[in-house]
Amino acid sequence: MVEQERTEEAGGGGGSGSGGKLAMASSSAANQSPLPKKEAPSNYHLYPPALAKYEDVVACPKLFMATLEKLHAAMGTKFMIPIIGGKDLDLHRLFVEVTSRGGIEKIIRERRWKEVT
Repeated sequence: MVEQERTEEAGGGGGSGSGGKLAMASSSAANQSPLPKKEAPSNYHLYPPALAKYEDVVACPKLFMATLEKLHAAMGTKFMIPIIGGKDLDLHRLFVEVTSRGGIEKIIRERRWKEVT
């Protein structure tokens, strides 16, 4: 019932044009966010704590690969090295190139993939 009233308050109730409700069904709902709570998918896992410092991982490809394999094991995901042009992709180099330019989101937003590759 509270969720329905929140929807109506936000204009999603398609109601009678009364200007929206101000009353809530319970006082405990007043302290909650007006946005609906999103539940994590059943396959969602929090990232484990870092196993090495960024500077150390950048400096040592073997440490990078070891921590990447441990991350995949902790997350329950399959670890695979992509093959591009018949060669294994150098994941360490890709990591260094991407992180040194501000990360994946920045590279995508600024369309800098040619620079990375």
